[in-house]
Amino acid sequence: MNLIVLETRGEPEAEISRFVAWYNTERYHEALGNVTLDEVYYGRSEHILNHRQELKDKTLARRRLQNKGVPGPKGPDRTEKTSPVPRASLCHFR
Repeated sequence: MNLIVLETRGEPEAEISRFVAWYNTERYHEALGNVTLDEVYYGRSEHILNHRQELKDKTLARRRLQNKGVPGPKGPDRTEKTSPVPRASLCHFR
């Protein structure tokens, strides 16, 4: 539970306004496809979701080729394949 100590009469309104702004502009909503309420309201969610799907499709196609042993594209956006980082080094808890 997150408690906030309020010392003046205007503080509750300010905290509520801050929360509503965060909720509408920064919080991703799973029921909406992990976009914010503002992105839905201003009509940006469809573009965002389409872009995510395009990236997912390209990534899956590239992985299928890699799994078959076909070398991937090289260029400014693709670097040579490097050895993967061991999972143990990614874990912060031991």
